[in-house]
Amino acid sequence: MSEPALPPTPSTSVAGIGQLPRSRVITAIAIFAALAIALHVSPLKMPAPYAPFLIYELWEIPVVAAFMLYGTRLGFSVAVINFMSLMVIFPGSLQAGPIYNLIAIIAMLLGMLVAFKLARLSSKLRSGLRVFWLALVLGVTVRVVVMAVVNLALLGLSPPLGFNMPFGGVVAMLPLLALFNASVAIYTIVIGRMVTTTVSSATRTPAHYGR
Repeated sequence: MSEPALPPTPSTSVAGIGQLPRSRVITAIAIFAALAIALHVSPLKMPAPYAPFLIYELWEIPVVAAFMLYGTRLGFSVAVINFMSLMVIFPGSLQAGPIYNLIAIIAMLLGMLVAFKLARLSSKLRSGLRVFWLALVLGVTVRVVVMAVVNLALLGLSPPLGFNMPFGGVVAMLPLLALFNASVAIYTIVIGRMVTTTVSSATRTPAHYGR
C-alpha cells in the first residue's frame, strides 16, 4: 500500500524523526521503551520446548512497532533501552544474554530496512503486502544468518560471554538456534506490523515504514 501524499509538516511527515518535535520523539521513545520493559517483568514468556534456555518473549514487539512507525533512529533507540533494561531485569541464563538479543534485534531491523529501501526503488514493490512479505523474509533471514555467526563465535567462550561449549556442540545446536530466531522474528514482525497499523490509524500518524 502506498503512503498517502501528505504535506511535510512536523507532526505528519514520514520523512523521519528529524522532522518531529523533540518532545514528541522523546515521548515516543519513552512509551515504546516502557512497553518493552513492562513485558520484561510480565509472565508473558515461555522457554522453548526444544531448548529451555531459549525464551520466547514479547518485548521485541514494541521495538519493531517503534521502528515501523517512526523510523530507524527511534527504533534503534528503543532497542538500546530495551537492551539496558534486560541487563538489569532479565538477563536470562547467561549474563551476556541481552547482548545476543540486541544483536538479533538489530540484525532483524536491518533486514527489514533493506526491504523497505528496495520497495522505494522498485515499482513492483509498491503493494504494502508485497513490501511486508519482503520485510518479513529479509528480517528473518538476516537475523538467522547473523546469529549463526555470533553463536559460532561466542558460545565456545567462557561465561559471561559463552557456555564453554565445544565447537562441534555449537555446530550441532545451530539448527535449533536458527529455528528459535526464525520463529521469534516471524511473530515479532507480524504482531509489530499489526500494532503499527493500529497506532497509525488511531493517532492518524502515517507509518514511516510498511503501511
